[in-house]
Amino acid sequence: MNPPHFTFVFFQSSIETIPRKLWSFPDVISTARRRGKPPRELILDRSLHHRAMKHLTRSGMRGRPDILHRCLLLLLDSPLNRTYTMKIYVHTINDRVFEINPKTRLPLNYNRFIGLMEQLFKIGHVPPENPLIRFIDKKLPELIGDQVDCYKILFSSKGRSVDLMNYLRSVSEYREFMLFIGAYPRGPPPETLSKCCNDIISIYPNVLSAPTVTCRIISSLEQVFTNL
Repeated sequence: MNPPHFTFVFFQSSIETIPRKLWSFPDVISTARRRGKPPRELILDRSLHHRAMKHLTRSGMRGRPDILHRCLLLLLDSPLNRTYTMKIYVHTINDRVFEINPKTRLPLNYNRFIGLMEQLFKIGHVPPENPLIRFIDKKLPELIGDQVDCYKILFSSKGRSVDLMNYLRSVSEYREFMLFIGAYPRGPPPETLSKCCNDIISIYPNVLSAPTVTCRIISSLEQVFTNL
């Protein structure tokens, strides 16, 4: 039997550059001066720009790049990533998509991660030579449509409740999986995504953070597919 392939998609990820309408707010100007960068090149961060963000739509879903950072650190450093073929995509809150090479070594330090993301949003790929992270010219529906043979699983607190280990064993005959994790603070997944998935599952009675969900998925996949 061929080894499984895993495609992780972190959807509606709470990462974006500061919107134009916030450039003149004191919190944003202060960050720009301290960083020595214009506001348009800065990543929106609720811990720094909370007061300005009150003027944004969907503000509760935005300004939390730390969520994505933690998810990616867990995934990239996992035995799962070292053992199996993997693809990693990040779909942003503004409907852009970038791809991360599984061999990427992300900065452990959050501020360095933010600097890397600011460079990515500015020039479209990082590092400048031999890029490991790059924006791709696709929207989320196109990305999903390309993965015809993948078994697509959306993780959501609104999904049907399952024991994750038993569930993965029940679908282990599939060889390609596309796993969708919402890398944002709160809110339901988009309906368009729900319609594209084979299954929508909940792995805990209460809402879990994206890093916790990521950790549980990684651990369960490692146990189920290593022991087959």
